[in-house]
Amino acid sequence: MKIIVPVIVALFLVGCSEESKKEPQKAKQEQTIVKDVKVEEPKVVEKVVKKEPVIEVDAPAKEVVDEKIATVQEATSTKVDAKTIYKACASCHGANGEKAALNKSKIIKDMSKADVAAALHGYKDGTYGGPMRGLMKGQVGSLSDADITAIAEKIGK
Repeated sequence: MKIIVPVIVALFLVGCSEESKKEPQKAKQEQTIVKDVKVEEPKVVEKVVKKEPVIEVDAPAKEVVDEKIATVQEATSTKVDAKTIYKACASCHGANGEKAALNKSKIIKDMSKADVAAALHGYKDGTYGGPMRGLMKGQVGSLSDADITAIAEKIGK
């Protein structure tokens, strides 16, 4: 028995040492394999789908375009409210242009649309008017051409 126990222990130790030599080699091989494998990030691919608008045309194209242009112009145009603009004038000229302003001007309701427009443009640029030229230049100086036309339409014949 004295011989059997040391032999078994020796075989056990030899067996273990062989296994222990094999384990590190196996681990090294696995590490080498893992090092050689490259892991790539998944690529995200976006697919862009371009959709063309579908236009159904029942009328000839020119009529459709003209209608759209008119709609846009109407929406973007600034409407001039002659009644609101004329309120500043009414204190001197009367609600309907029936007064001679400060007893120094013509009665503007008797003037034609063209005459009213010409007078207002003349006051604005300083080429029209008598003793009230300075006062009227200040009154009409901020009016646009569209404002002057709207007032002339409201007042003139």
